[in-house]
Amino acid sequence: MILENAETKSVLLVDDNRFVLEMYADEFRVAGFKTDIAVGAAEALRKMRENKYNAIVLDLIMIAVDGVALLEKMKNEKLAEGSALILLTNSDDPDKIERARVLGAETYLKKLSTVPREAVSQVSKVIQSQNLQTI
Repeated sequence: MILENAETKSVLLVDDNRFVLEMYADEFRVAGFKTDIAVGAAEALRKMRENKYNAIVLDLIMIAVDGVALLEKMKNEKLAEGSALILLTNSDDPDKIERARVLGAETYLKKLSTVPREAVSQVSKVIQSQNLQTI
């Protein structure tokens, strides 16, 4: 699925696995997204302080700082206001998933069963459903 005006939409992908990031980033780029990646929470925070994104797709399971702690920091610093927050994770921890939802995560995608093209489609739907402004 190619998002209408996708070239004007931006996404930040956050994970601590560069291979996974590149695999998903390639698919977002093919769909026309301006795509940025962050290996881990520290890099993600730096990029969010410098840029705004239409969507932020993040893993909950990361070594140094997990996704919930990252979402808390993002909320405290108001870094993701106006951005769709999407979980792309293998976490099955219902408490973490619920905490992420409370912190603003709108969609939960299971990494093991979501191919990159499907992730692009789901992120596109969230952006379109929210009529997010170009950032």
